[in-house]
Amino acid sequence: MQFSAAIPPDANLERVALPFKIGPFSFALKFSIITGISGIESVGTFTIPDNSKYIGSFAFANTDIKEITIPKSVQHINNNAFSECDDLEIVNIQTGLKTLHSGVFSSCYKLKQINFPTTLTDVGRNCFLGCYALPEEIYLTEGLTTIHEGAFDIGSNNTHTYFLPKSLKYIHPEAFGYMSKLVVHENSYAHRYALGMTDRYEVEVIP
Repeated sequence: MQFSAAIPPDANLERVALPFKIGPFSFALKFSIITGISGIESVGTFTIPDNSKYIGSFAFANTDIKEITIPKSVQHINNNAFSECDDLEIVNIQTGLKTLHSGVFSSCYKLKQINFPTTLTDVGRNCFLGCYALPEEIYLTEGLTTIHEGAFDIGSNNTHTYFLPKSLKYIHPEAFGYMSKLVVHENSYAHRYALGMTDRYEVEVIP
């Protein structure tokens, strides 16, 4: 089943009654923040309503969703918003998102496809913890500045390669799983970071 919902552009989101309904789904929404949802069992593909600015903590956690599309209006996804979604495989993020907070996709074991928009600046602690099915090569986009502890600690078999942008300004010493490979630009912050982490990561330097 595929369902796409949109809030009318002229809607005053600060006055939406809680909860409200779009089609078969009931949303809890306050001040442009989606804080919860019901009626999503076995939905398959789902699109976050337009004009939503935030997805609240645990809003979709432990639901049966398989594919999610996040519109350009969403700027922040809060802690554990999609954690433990055992069937989640595909995440489509439109340009606009700025922050993935702690544990957003933690324990999404089947997550195999996600794009990182150029507007993304911050990936939070344990954001992708246990996401074993992610591609072997992960390309992080220019514009990203901060990667927190365990953000890409995917699991014990960390054979993943991460291509890090020049824009990075802070990377936690344990941002990636042990024995991951980091591909960094020469003379960038990521390069300087990687030089001190060769006992933990494999490092490749590119121009």
